Amino acid sequence: MVHTIASRYWFVVVLALATAQHSPAALALDAQEVYERVSRSVVVVETFERDMNAKGDWDLYYKISPSRQGSGVVIANDEVVTNCHVTRVDSKLEVVHRGRRYQADLRHSDPQRDLCQLFVKGLGLPAARIGRPQNIHPGESVFAVGTPRGLELTISNGIISGIRTDAGHRYLQTTAAISPGSSGGGLFNANAELIGITTFQVRDGQTLNFAVPIEWLSELAGRSDQRKRKWQAAGGEELETRAVVAWFKGDWVSLLRSASKLAEVDPYHSQYWIYLGSAYAHHNKSDKAAEAFARAVTLDPSADIWREMADGYFIMGFSFVDGTVRTDKKMLASARKAIEQALRLAPEDALSWSLSGQINQRLGNLDQAIRDLNEALRIRPKDSGSWVTLMEIYQDQGDRGKAAYAARRAMAANHGSWQLRMVVMAVADGIGDDMLLREAYVGLKQLNPEMARRYEANRRQ
Repeated sequence: MVHTIASRYWFVVVLALATAQHSPAALALDAQEVYERVSRSVVVVETFERDMNAKGDWDLYYKISPSRQGSGVVIANDEVVTNCHVTRVDSKLEVVHRGRRYQADLRHSDPQRDLCQLFVKGLGLPAARIGRPQNIHPGESVFAVGTPRGLELTISNGIISGIRTDAGHRYLQTTAAISPGSSGGGLFNANAELIGITTFQVRDGQTLNFAVPIEWLSELAGRSDQRKRKWQAAGGEELETRAVVAWFKGDWVSLLRSASKLAEVDPYHSQYWIYLGSAYAHHNKSDKAAEAFARAVTLDPSADIWREMADGYFIMGFSFVDGTVRTDKKMLASARKAIEQALRLAPEDALSWSLSGQINQRLGNLDQAIRDLNEALRIRPKDSGSWVTLMEIYQDQGDRGKAAYAARRAMAANHGSWQLRMVVMAVADGIGDDMLLREAYVGLKQLNPEMARRYEANRRQ
């Protein structure tokens, strides 16, 4: 009897220990352990736009610096999942891990759920372990690993604070910090298992961060193929090509036609709404432009979407009509609000600082405009557009020396623009600087002899 009781006692002890070893609490890892297990499966995703200023065929060249930077998670051999809003129409994609770069191609796309899958040949990184959706509960400890503001492999911790449903879509709400650049990163549980893809946060909210649930990965390929068939049936590829070309050429009539159809075929792609909003802005249809911009920034609240939204409002706020300048303070105020948001998200973006300078110039905030433009030039010293705007401001202020200096820096930054020489000549004539006028004229004569001849003919009349 004693032996039987002892046997039963040890059986209970062993069973208890075995159960403890396999319980979530016993397997829970701390932040350092989670980081060590998942860091090789989290990458940087960068998007490069086409360089329209490149010599030769612009279709073959891309800008040196990425226009967007986000995160991604390795889910299989050479396969990376990220947010669709990290990618962009007609752009080059690269994946970076610990300084090594890899070319990436878009394999599956589901913009409605903001989930995209990339193929990265030769990546050779281990796939993240996938967690079980049914085991996700509010209060569970989680860790977000991504690249906020380009800081590769950053970890933050928190809990699942809620499971939300919006328009039939399920989202994981978490207190783990998510910043710009975290989009597409991984949300891991305390067992270092991937349970979500971090996607967005509520602006000006506290700890209101969200991730899409990991179970959507199993549906991604099927939904992508279904979307692709619908896209091909509507002639989406040709429409997209037309829209990109019209966008870069400034053909706003063609862009309006193409973008309207694209937004109808694929209403979950933010770039199509930016195209549409910009086309409406150039047609001075402010209400429709505002609706399109609002839709774009709802789908993708990234810095460049806010910047392009600001540019659209700026176009509507400042225009030439019948040879006179017209300003709309309401549109300019909206432009300033949008560009301020862009700069909060990407404080080192020279394009945003330059546009902010132009907006403040038209609002009459000249001191702030000068500070904005100098910030743009600190980041990108050869930005001829910023030098031109500074030249105009100094001309209006009657500062001949600074206006001439800015003019010369603008011409040095853009050697091949005869149009810029014409602008500088007008400014030089206005401030009475004959030496600057001659310098600009010599450049015009070399770049466009016909325009130089017309200029001389007009002066003689």
